[in-house]
Amino acid sequence: DHRGDSQMLATASWDRTAVVWSDVEPGPMARLPHQAGVTCVKFSPNGELLATAQGDGVVKLWRIAKREPHVQRIELETSATAVRFSADGRLVMASGTSFHGGRLNKLAAYETATAKQIGQTASTDGIIVDALFAPNAERAIAAVSFRKTRPGVTAVRDDPKDEGRIQAWNLVTGTLL
Repeated sequence: DHRGDSQMLATASWDRTAVVWSDVEPGPMARLPHQAGVTCVKFSPNGELLATAQGDGVVKLWRIAKREPHVQRIELETSATAVRFSADGRLVMASGTSFHGGRLNKLAAYETATAKQIGQTASTDGIIVDALFAPNAERAIAAVSFRKTRPGVTAVRDDPKDEGRIQAWNLVTGTLL
């Protein structure tokens, strides 16, 4: 992800690190250690926080200036696949996917100040590839893939007519719209 002021870039890696890079300095500014492979990174709108998602379902919010966790970590029941901040930065949305079948593909919103979940968890049968907050932050729009997968295999096509779709949820009630 690239910070809005164009001075920092963050990368996710399966080597259990997220790395923050400076546009003006050579080499990494910070290496943020994790307990599992990092699947996604996103800067907050003001650029002060970095959200990281791990393959083991843990989402962390980091204070970039101090290179330390901001709040208690968020734990999903699934592999964390995407994170996004609301436009005002007060909320972070985390989505996760289970590759073992069932309705374990979920997304939920959390307060960035406390890591407390707001509203209900939304779930789907498809794999949540990415999600965005609607402007009022009460709804989420997600890209969902319905390809069948197995561990170690990338997207085995099930039905070519139903590869993916956009879904919208009410984050307060957790219901599909």
